Amino acid sequence: MQSERLIFRKFNLDDIDDVFEFGNDDETCKVVTWNKHKNILESEKVITDYFMKNKYCFAIVEKFSNKCIGSFEFKADIKNNSLSLGYVLNKKFWNKGYMTETLNFMLDYAFNTLKVNRVCGVHIKENITSGKVMEKCGLKVEGEFEDEEFLKGRYITLIHRAILRKNYLKGEKRMKKLVKFEKNDCNPCAMVSDLLDKKGVEYERINPFDNPELAVKYRVRSVPTVILFEENEEVKRTIGFKPEEINEIISMM
Repeated sequence: MQSERLIFRKFNLDDIDDVFEFGNDDETCKVVTWNKHKNILESEKVITDYFMKNKYCFAIVEKFSNKCIGSFEFKADIKNNSLSLGYVLNKKFWNKGYMTETLNFMLDYAFNTLKVNRVCGVHIKENITSGKVMEKCGLKVEGEFEDEEFLKGRYITLIHRAILRKNYLKGEKRMKKLVKFEKNDCNPCAMVSDLLDKKGVEYERINPFDNPELAVKYRVRSVPTVILFEENEEVKRTIGFKPEEINEIISMM
């Protein structure tokens, strides 16, 4: 299975180094409920004993680099025809919109292919980014449970979210997305990011030099270019650092 920039496939032992890279990272492990991988043998055991045995566990692979950059899984509740989700992403690939792209794809797979009735997810309260991803994809808060679990030497508060099939199919999930085409060492690109970040806007980052097919598809000839999409159709774009135009786009979201 694949989305625009990502491939979703089963794990294999060739993924050991990539899994250890995100499984051993301190910053990543602060926002997940499992323990840090102490060595590469632990990563191998996770792959063979867990990832490869879960029917709905997928490696998230970046098309451009062919690198496994994270994992996504569903746990099935057959009796109630529902799925619970979990995911992790290598921190080197944060702030590119990859997790939103993954979750949108997987929700479509869950509701339109597997025909489940409900998809739910849980995140640590401090993991605000994960909460924003779920919210953006339509999962609504069902409850906040203070000190619900004792984990890694402390009590943690968990936020429970969910979306129903009937609401997903009605288009209740948010279908607008903002995409920013940028490159490294580009001052106007950094200025656009600073403005969007200060406004608290969620957006995908795409380097057209790493993804030339997307640059051609969306007719991007210079950076920064910011495009607002709704239902995968372009609504408005702005080129360069133009605060008034960027603010207008933000107001349309």
